[in-house]
Amino acid sequence: MSFKIRDKDITKIKADAIVFSANPKPVCGDGMDAAIYEAAGYDDLIEARKAIGRINRGDAAATSAFNLDAKILIHTVGPVWDGGDQGEFDILRSCYDKSLNLAKISGCKSIAFPLISTGVYGFPKEKALEIASQAFEDFQAENDMDIYLVVLNRKNFVPSGNFIFVKEYLEEARNMRNRRNFVSGVYEEKAVISSLPSKKKLLDVTGYTKGKQKTFQERFFELVDERKLTGPEVYKDYVSKQVYSKILCDKDCKPNKKTIILLSMSLKLSLEELLDLLERAGYALSMSNEFDMVIRACFINGEYSINELNKYLFALNLGDIDSVK
Repeated sequence: MSFKIRDKDITKIKADAIVFSANPKPVCGDGMDAAIYEAAGYDDLIEARKAIGRINRGDAAATSAFNLDAKILIHTVGPVWDGGDQGEFDILRSCYDKSLNLAKISGCKSIAFPLISTGVYGFPKEKALEIASQAFEDFQAENDMDIYLVVLNRKNFVPSGNFIFVKEYLEEARNMRNRRNFVSGVYEEKAVISSLPSKKKLLDVTGYTKGKQKTFQERFFELVDERKLTGPEVYKDYVSKQVYSKILCDKDCKPNKKTIILLSMSLKLSLEELLDLLERAGYALSMSNEFDMVIRACFINGEYSINELNKYLFALNLGDIDSVK
């Protein structure tokens, strides 16, 4: 189960279900609508669409995907933006919920969405992204499905929440590198954070080297015990049961860097605790690598959502969590 963002033509995405913003009436419109009909095969798709008839705003219906690289094509009709007090938010959320449920009923394991209604319907992109993200998070909390959000222009993709802090953090780190003003170790963080406009809390670096003689496995399960969590509570939505079981059974196990980051997000560790676990497995987060710096910023700011992390990475053109090295 994953959430990933792609900047490409949605007709080129490979997924079990592809969603697009349809016209309420069984006609082919402009923009994405026209691109979908062309890629799927106009004659076949228009006949299937006519068989459905009118689709109300907030509703969704499925047809064959025909020539698209998918099992089904989901037609959903989003709201036209009219200031935000005409039920637009609820209608848009309904588009996502009903499309996800259709994919689930159809046995799909993956689904690709555009940012519904943000084109000619004028729904503000930042607000639309918040609604889409919450719908995905709620759905994935109960269902195992890979979700792709497909955007046409990375420059127009602006995450909300902690993204301002992430950008400030990266910018100040760049400035400090240019001034050659870094000191070594975790103490670098104090120098960076204390210069930020948002003045986030400084790190408490005391105890960073506590218990260094312990193995990765010993320290990891010590942290699990401290939080009084069960195994499924730790690995669910973050890593597979098989990966977790290997760590549990092999005292010398040293997972890869990505796994340690994900498990640390699940445990809601501090940055110091994350750095400590990484070091026990032979890894580090570089102050000169911007991907690693985004990870640092998320842990400093208490951001433990994989979906949010992937949004930040995408907006900064740094890939997603699978790009970790």
